[in-house]
Amino acid sequence: MARWSRPETVTLPPDTVIEISSVSAATMFAWTKIPEPFTHLGSLEFSKLLVEKADVAVSPGVGFGEHGDEYVRIALVENEHRIRQAARNIKKFFAEAGAEGSEAENVIDLNSHR
Repeated sequence: MARWSRPETVTLPPDTVIEISSVSAATMFAWTKIPEPFTHLGSLEFSKLLVEKADVAVSPGVGFGEHGDEYVRIALVENEHRIRQAARNIKKFFAEAGAEGSEAENVIDLNSHR
């Protein structure tokens, strides 16, 4: 049986406007807060928007309880190339929507959360 192995780091394109809020050593998921220009949508509508406009699927936080509605969950189960492509797609969508300018880091050190 294949065993899932989390990458050590995920390098995102420069100026990517997603900020990872939480990565646990015990999981393959990361949580990110919905960026300010989209918070009024809630996590379900924001997730639908990412599928439609960025071709990226995330899990709406509201599915994990009412207090999760400001967040989406990202599965870190793809290879680094696919994760970087998803980040580029999100960055492009945010740029087109006028949502650039976040001060998010572009390298997520997953070792610091182990």
